[in-house]
Amino acid sequence: GATAYLVARRQPVRVTAGGLTVEVPAAWARQQQSAEWDLTPLGAAGRRGTALVVAGDVAGWRDPASTTPGVFVGVAPGVAATSLWAASVARGCPYTEQTRTLPGGLSGQVRRHDCPGSPTRLTEAVLTRPGSTDLVYVQVKEPVAEDGAAAVLDSVRAPVS
Repeated sequence: GATAYLVARRQPVRVTAGGLTVEVPAAWARQQQSAEWDLTPLGAAGRRGTALVVAGDVAGWRDPASTTPGVFVGVAPGVAATSLWAASVARGCPYTEQTRTLPGGLSGQVRRHDCPGSPTRLTEAVLTRPGSTDLVYVQVKEPVAEDGAAAVLDSVRAPVS
């Protein structure tokens, strides 16, 4: 009955597309979009990566002013980490930073941005695999009251050479 429904809503949903995999809360998994990612604005002219967005409402998630939670995962070959950080919508907000190694073998810097007055928190990661120059960029947007970004990050799997 109702208890089974509530438990099912809390179970993570695995989304896989274009070689990228991420697990998100069920409420976030209503929409997904997988596409090529134009890396030209990030300093890699003519290069393309693979990207996946998962959110309850993808259009709403893209609006920085919305509270729609979701996640972006993209592989960015030929892009410098500094370019990814400079392009962040939260680059002007205070953040805490840590180095993490995820269960899937990716490792790198994770920043948790808490913008004053914002109802959402942005967690971003620039990751790679030892011996690889390909970067994986992850951006998780969630309400300030939630704390699911670490679990979402831990679930990320991405093909990097």
